[in-house]
Amino acid sequence: MPANWWELMPHRWEQAIGPARLDLLTAELENLVRFLETTTGRRFRESRFREVMALVNEQEEWNRRTRDLIARTRPAPISVADGIPGVMLPQWHRGTEWARDAARRFHDEVRERVDAGHAVCPGSAPG
Repeated sequence: MPANWWELMPHRWEQAIGPARLDLLTAELENLVRFLETTTGRRFRESRFREVMALVNEQEEWNRRTRDLIARTRPAPISVADGIPGVMLPQWHRGTEWARDAARRFHDEVRERVDAGHAVCPGSAPG
């Protein structure tokens, strides 16, 4: 993996992990879909898959924005104890409108704290 893999993953997967690995992962997922269709009797709907993935991508973009906002703000606007549930609970609901909206609301709350000059440790010096 490149040293800056996290910068590449949102949009440049081939550069981050390579085309051979992407092909392998794709084939594995296609085989899983066939297995699940056979096992459950249900059909995979690519249109629904695209809808869910669009919601996932929106949610993850809000998470990235929130991460970047927290990372560049001194002093810290929220604690780890507040940040983890704000991100992880919606992760269990990835692919839903609720999860996407929760990620956006969390970002907006952090933005409000930053704009208001809120600090987890009042009186701490900016970095």
